[in-house]
Amino acid sequence: MITWMLVAVHLRDRHPTEHARLGGFLFAPHAFGWYLACRYRALRDHGLNALGTPGSLGAWAIVLGAAAAVIAKLLSLTGASP
Repeated sequence: MITWMLVAVHLRDRHPTEHARLGGFLFAPHAFGWYLACRYRALRDHGLNALGTPGSLGAWAIVLGAAAAVIAKLLSLTGASP
């Protein structure tokens, strides 16, 4: 998740209009969705892509892991086995 903060700093320094469009709160759902959808690629900034791509993959791993944990918990509550 540290890369998301680095992406936000990069946006602030080099793409202020996009940073302003996303808003000031780093973990707003809209801003995090922008990050997960890899919309930073449209800015055509190689430095931003280098920061964003590994972080985006890591963020997806966290999201999918959380979803899998919720599904496993729900299955355990219903008595079903995977």
